[in-house]
Amino acid sequence: QVGVERQAQPLNILFIVDGSRSMLEGLGQGTQKMDAAKQVLQNAIARIPSDVNLGLRVFGQSSMPSGGGGGLFSAGFNAATECQNTALWVPIGRGNRRSIIEKVRQIKPFGMTPLALAIEQAASQDFRGLEGQKVIILITDGAESCLRDPCAVIRELPRYGIQIKVDVV
Repeated sequence: QVGVERQAQPLNILFIVDGSRSMLEGLGQGTQKMDAAKQVLQNAIARIPSDVNLGLRVFGQSSMPSGGGGGLFSAGFNAATECQNTALWVPIGRGNRRSIIEKVRQIKPFGMTPLALAIEQAASQDFRGLEGQKVIILITDGAESCLRDPCAVIRELPRYGIQIKVDVV
């Protein structure tokens, strides 16, 4: 259902979710991009068999909540720090679906969009030591704001044995 063929080996799926400021933008009828992204993720999780290993990485999520601190370019904003802001919130494993959904509900968009860095860290760190098929499902509005090329990083994913599916909100 999520565009991934099942094989005999374990299946590991990492959701990478955009928690950047651009996800506050509206889609119409009072719905923000972030609301749509959360729904996409919850729908995807509901369709994935329970024997599949899942994980969650979030990027752009700042320590400063949306609506606080006077906006994106307030005195406390540091672009260099924001462009490093990506973290594995739920390690890849089984029995963590509720945790993933709860963590996603906590995302409050604020920062910049280090899309390329998030994909790079997922490939080099989050799947380390895992056997089987490795898949990234990227949920984003698609705009890198930290002056890197996400397409160049994606072209390197086969080197790590990783497939990617992109959902652009």
